[in-house]
Amino acid sequence: MEIDKMEKEWGNPAPWGLGALAMICFCFFALLTGRAAEEAHHLVFAWGTVGAISQIAAGIINFKRGDVIGGTIFATFGALFMLGPALGHLMEATGLVESAGTMDGYVFILLSLLLWCYLVPASRSEPLSLFALIALLAFSLSLLPFVFLAIGPTWLAELSGWLLLISGLLGVYIMTAIMTHEAYGRFVLPVGPPLVRPKQ
Repeated sequence: MEIDKMEKEWGNPAPWGLGALAMICFCFFALLTGRAAEEAHHLVFAWGTVGAISQIAAGIINFKRGDVIGGTIFATFGALFMLGPALGHLMEATGLVESAGTMDGYVFILLSLLLWCYLVPASRSEPLSLFALIALLAFSLSLLPFVFLAIGPTWLAELSGWLLLISGLLGVYIMTAIMTHEAYGRFVLPVGPPLVRPKQ
């Protein structure tokens, strides 16, 4: 997702991937805070599948551009945070499984752990705003195992939902910053330098 790494053959796919991220964050906000009806849970399959295609494709394009960190983050997130839950909800809706909640809890343990690990390379390769987005997602998803495994207070779902909403809004901001950078040739909206700057 390195914003300044541009190649003529492939454009920067980060805005596409960030838009998909914002969409699924808004969906999870509605579900976790009880603002979506129970039957709306099964719509996660549609939105999650669309988001997964966008994020995995953005990841592949990043790999093509030589951005291993951005490609890994996008592709992993698209698979584990979007496509996996989407297919789980589809299996629930069709009666193949009674509930995917417990398995979701363990998957979110892994996903949050991966996001915490991604912070290490992201602190040097990504702008501060994108680093903050990954950190916010890592923290909010770290709460979800307690929710899905029913081992924590119920307000954790509400807190995680609001944190995901903020994550989605931050994703929209960074998406807009990248696109205005493409249009004007400079950053109209600041994204910040990497947290750890390379030694000169």
